[in-house]
Amino acid sequence: MSAKPPLVKPLLSRDLLPLAKQKRKRKRQSKTYEQLLATAVKVFSKKGYHNTSIEELMDSIGIAKSVLYYYFKSKEALFATIIEMGVSSFIAMLKEAIREESDIRGRLEAAARTYVYFYEHNVDFFRVLVDEVRIPRQNFATKYPDFYQAYRDVLADIISEGVRSGIIRPLNPQVAAQALVGMLDIFLVQHSSDDVQEKMDMGKIFSEVFGIYWNGIRS
Repeated sequence: MSAKPPLVKPLLSRDLLPLAKQKRKRKRQSKTYEQLLATAVKVFSKKGYHNTSIEELMDSIGIAKSVLYYYFKSKEALFATIIEMGVSSFIAMLKEAIREESDIRGRLEAAARTYVYFYEHNVDFFRVLVDEVRIPRQNFATKYPDFYQAYRDVLADIISEGVRSGIIRPLNPQVAAQALVGMLDIFLVQHSSDDVQEKMDMGKIFSEVFGIYWNGIRS
């Protein structure tokens, strides 16, 4: 999909993380902190937030409760950090990819490719996002950053510029953005299936999927 190295841990951008959490910067530099986050994402993705106890997290990571509470005051605080850092990591990567392109199609394709790339290297995070946040239950959807709305807004801004310049035909940018996200989601769900994953050429299929989308919206 891309020559960039896999995203193996969240990006720690001072500009994107909430100011209140910047006070724990030194704690974040700890390998234990990074291991705790990585393991928690895997456990939450398999069992769900409410079905995972603090004890299970400690056993999975191999730390004492006091160590966990040194970094996070509660399980929910740990969960919130995972979501916030995942969203900010993606947005940072997305903006960087878009800046490298000058034309409308290139920017839109870069935005779509970044979404697919981020999914490939953060599957557990996406499972947590969909199961616990995107599905409107437990009031989680109102507590945490809206990953998908933030992404749709970026896409809609690019599409709006394309409409104004005449490169993209007149249409509703938000609807067109949602259509692209829907196409990518179906593509990724199919790819994540164990029986087809090894058979799919991700780069080739992505190019075909985006080509179909672009031909449907361009002037």
